[in-house]
Amino acid sequence: MDDPGIKGFGRLSFTVEKALREDLAFRGGCERRAGDALFNQIRADESLGIVWSATPWLQAECGYTFIGKCDYRHDYSLRHRVTGSVAAKWKEGPWCFTVKEKVQLTHRPGEMNTWQQPRNQVCLKSKAQVEYVRGKHWRPLIAVEVKMSLNAVKLAPYDYDAEAMCFVTPSGDIGSDPGWMTEGFDQVTVNRLRLSPGVKYRISRHKSLRFYVLADYRYDRKIDISSDGTRLKSIVDIPEYDISSCLAYVYHF
Repeated sequence: MDDPGIKGFGRLSFTVEKALREDLAFRGGCERRAGDALFNQIRADESLGIVWSATPWLQAECGYTFIGKCDYRHDYSLRHRVTGSVAAKWKEGPWCFTVKEKVQLTHRPGEMNTWQQPRNQVCLKSKAQVEYVRGKHWRPLIAVEVKMSLNAVKLAPYDYDAEAMCFVTPSGDIGSDPGWMTEGFDQVTVNRLRLSPGVKYRISRHKSLRFYVLADYRYDRKIDISSDGTRLKSIVDIPEYDISSCLAYVYHF
C-alpha cells in the first residue's frame, strides 16, 4: 500500500509477448506509476515471465518483477517479487468470462523491523473479468479483484497469572496492565478490494491498447512494535480509497 499522502494519479505500462511455440510464450514489460502529479513518479516495475496455455481455456503463468518505490518522504526502497497464476476463460455468445488466481511473494531487502511485518510477504489475488468481444476493435470490459495477505502479523496478549493477579511478558517481567506481542505471521486478512472498468482497443493483429480505471478500497494496519517483538507501542487501522487512470500497450509477435 502507498504511504499516507500518496494517491494514485495514474499508471503507464508497456508489455511485449513473444510466442516461443504454440502453447508457450515469453512476456516482458515495464510499468510506471505516478503520485499526485503526472511526472511525480513513485514506483517503477520491470517484469518478465513465461505463459503456458495448457488448453484453449486454461492458462498458467510464472514471473519475476523488480520494483523500485519512492515514498512520501522521498526514501527509495527495492523489492523483489515472484508470482504464479492460473486463469480459466470461456465464452457465452458475445461475452468472454475470465477467472484468475494469483499467488505472489514479495521480498523486502534492507533494514526493517521484521516483528512489524514479514520480510517475505505472501498474498493471494482472486480476480473475475467480463469482456464484450463482438466489436472488431473496441471491447469494453469490467473486472473485480480481492487481495488477501496470507502471512500478516498475528498479535497475542501477555499471559495472565491468575494466582499473582498480574500480566507476565515473554521476558518474565510482571505488570498490572495488559499488553500485546507478536505471536507469529499466520494471520489471513483482506486488505484490498478493486473495481476496474475499461475498454480494450485492438489496433492490429499484433498491437492493442487498454484504457482502464482502478477504483481501490484498501485497508492497511500500521503496527509499531519493539525490535524484539515483545511490546506493542501502537496500532492504527488506515482505510483508504484510491482512483487511478491507466493506459497499457501490448505488442504480440
